[in-house]
Amino acid sequence: MFTRTLTNLSLLALIFSAAGLPAQGQVSPSQTGTAPASNSDAIFELLLESRFPSRFDQIGAMRRLEQALPVSADLPARGALEELILSRWNGLRRAEEIDDLSWLEKLQASNKLSGLGDLQALALLANWHRQQGRFDQAKALRKKDGWLRNGLAIGPFGDYGTTYYGVSYSPEFGRFDLQTDHAGRYGKIRWRKVKLPLSRTQIDAGQDLPSSKRDGCHYVLFQLEAQQSQKAWIDILCSGSYELFWNEDRVAEVRRGIDYEGIRGFRPIVLRKGWNQILVKTTNTRVRSFALRLLDTEGRAIQGLKLETEMLVHGIAAPVPQTLEMPPPLSLEGAYALRRRNGNWVLESVQKPSATMLAYMGHWLASHGKPDVGLSLCRTALSQRGKSASIRAAHLDCLRLARHIPFDMRRLDIRRAIQEAGSLNEGHAWFLTQKVNRLFQDDKREEALRLVRAHRAKDPKKFELVALEYNILRQWGWTEESERILDTMLSLRPQSSRLILEKASRIERRGNMAKARDMIHEALEAHPGDRNLLGRATRLARRMGDYVSRAALLKRAHREQPDARSALEAMAWLAADQDQFDESARLLGLAAKKAPGDPSIQEYIGDALYLAGKTDDAREAYEKSLAAKPADHTLRRWLYRQKGMEDEFPEAQSFRIDGMKVAMGYK
Repeated sequence: MFTRTLTNLSLLALIFSAAGLPAQGQVSPSQTGTAPASNSDAIFELLLESRFPSRFDQIGAMRRLEQALPVSADLPARGALEELILSRWNGLRRAEEIDDLSWLEKLQASNKLSGLGDLQALALLANWHRQQGRFDQAKALRKKDGWLRNGLAIGPFGDYGTTYYGVSYSPEFGRFDLQTDHAGRYGKIRWRKVKLPLSRTQIDAGQDLPSSKRDGCHYVLFQLEAQQSQKAWIDILCSGSYELFWNEDRVAEVRRGIDYEGIRGFRPIVLRKGWNQILVKTTNTRVRSFALRLLDTEGRAIQGLKLETEMLVHGIAAPVPQTLEMPPPLSLEGAYALRRRNGNWVLESVQKPSATMLAYMGHWLASHGKPDVGLSLCRTALSQRGKSASIRAAHLDCLRLARHIPFDMRRLDIRRAIQEAGSLNEGHAWFLTQKVNRLFQDDKREEALRLVRAHRAKDPKKFELVALEYNILRQWGWTEESERILDTMLSLRPQSSRLILEKASRIERRGNMAKARDMIHEALEAHPGDRNLLGRATRLARRMGDYVSRAALLKRAHREQPDARSALEAMAWLAADQDQFDESARLLGLAAKKAPGDPSIQEYIGDALYLAGKTDDAREAYEKSLAAKPADHTLRRWLYRQKGMEDEFPEAQSFRIDGMKVAMGYK
């Protein structure tokens, strides 16, 4: 039986994950050390500046972030800082639509990044290779990221409600009998295999269940064999509530809305030589997906682990000596604590936190579901450095997200903050954008447009200003004028897939599908793995009746998982459009094996068989669908008529009368 040894989770966890710093008791597996506060302040100032830029110079911001990577080498929580820098750098890269990541490839190959920074670089490089159509290179990199990809899932459990705190079900008691049915929320359920696609990091505990039968508590069991015992970390990302068990001990319990807990958590564990078990219990019915991996004490994905991929259950290895039972928490100079004092949230530490640190962590908290706490911290930062543009920007963004302030009052505060910031920071890029958006929302469209054009007159080729004018004209409904500006944007960035898609949509709406198709296909030459381009090209091929091109595009889009349910269903629709109903039914039958309880697939199979002239087989598929969703009276009536029976059966008559009562307001 699982023992109830729950690790006490500190409030510090969220605060330090916000700042990229580990807290005692739940810490980031990063290198420790002491560094001058000025270095730390400089990095967080740089991150704020990249988020709220003073100039329209994202390329320059990217270069500064690249230079900051070696600066962070001697700082505490080095890996977490590298992750923040690379994540922000990637956001700027995507905004600029830069395809070249060769510098990052060289940096990652040099082994100069810490564990967490290296894993972030691998993820960015894998996505880059996939975007360029280099699927083999992407697949090779994804094998190094350590995300657990194979497990056994079961669920849902539960009787009622949407939360399942403190309620234990059979998997928590070590009952992993794969041949026995369990009493689930909607009937008998069994363990089934789940697999994480190579292009994703999150595994879905309910992916094989129909949407109507997903509510409840779900479990996923991972089994991994280690060659040696060692201290390790479980790195888990989950936006919903969950419980985490390691070798029969519960090591984490997160209740969203109650705990001040980050989406990401690091849990210290000891990996035993032999087989180990991880059991994840999702207790929020709306979030069943999560990402999980094992890291060593340097923050690198542990290699050489054997993950069970079959329907087998292994016994847990014997405990290791007491000396290895739990790794000690990493030490950290100047630990911060979040406390409430005189109605405000404050950070306390041995060394007083800087205003930059307060503003950064406040904005992070506001962006991750704690806007009121974040606003309180940003106000403290603003009182210390009121003339800092970055801190003012962080405060303004927190103000926009704050929940406790009435909407009208919040809007007035935002206007006032924009006005004050504009007078202190004339020409500040981020504040200019905020002012333009505020004018447009206040129905001062002409004034917003004049302001943008005044700045464009000084720098007519500045892409961000052109894009700002385009958004105003597009929202205003000035079609011809906005298209002229769109052409200007394309001339500045001719390889931009986003702009090409926008232009192709306009051409398609004018009825010239052939020209739109040619434009998309030309873009695919430069971006062969772009899913958005592939999706648009496939849709155009369908509208134009080009089945050959459509089939090739579908195979290309589903190259990484040709046997996935989505791929099989897409090929089934293609076959149906070509009147190949037998083939469509066959493909849908393969998809149904991957989701045996989903009534919609059985109904689609029935449609295909009926159109193929196989009425008896179609009726059998429809009856399977009806058994899974008995309230579908339209399907029931059709089946009654097919059998030559009267359609006024009792269920339909009652359903119809109830509907009439509601419609006519009877009680």
